[in-house]
Amino acid sequence: MSMIGNTLLNEIVNSKNILEPNQILEKLDNLIRISLRKEQSDNNDGMDVCICRIDKFSDKIFLNFTGAKRNLHYFNSMKNEIETIKGNRRSIGGALCIKNSEIFISTKIELQKNDIIYLSSDGFSDQNNYERKRFGTLQIIDILNNNAQKSLKIQKEELENSLNLWMAGEEQRDDVTFIGLKI
Repeated sequence: MSMIGNTLLNEIVNSKNILEPNQILEKLDNLIRISLRKEQSDNNDGMDVCICRIDKFSDKIFLNFTGAKRNLHYFNSMKNEIETIKGNRRSIGGALCIKNSEIFISTKIELQKNDIIYLSSDGFSDQNNYERKRFGTLQIIDILNNNAQKSLKIQKEELENSLNLWMAGEEQRDDVTFIGLKI
């Protein structure tokens, strides 16, 4: 799915020049359904994805975010706390894609210098420990809140160390992607 998604995203953005995050995800969902012949098969493959666009106009920076079952977390440097922008409850492809008529919604916010944007796959929060308990989003937000004032390098180390301690030798069950971008 990752390879198909990457190929289609490149086509959508680079060839079709679609740049609005909600329109990108609508087109991606449509192309995934066509590629996997969703209407003719019982293929349940799908993906959760988040995408954002950052625009700078004069001295202002704006974030435009859309998520397919993924949220965006960001450190609001003015409030000194992690905030969350919720994505849609709709996924790309997957078993319920034909029945779900919800449209993808974009959320736009103004960012300030020293704000930090965090994008991630579900692999981090879904990782289980030896008791089969998920790491969870609340634990990730807690780590980010405790370390957001530190460098991105230290934040990365804290996230990695926390995940490794949590796993305690358990097998990694999914891809783990976590991106932090400081404004």
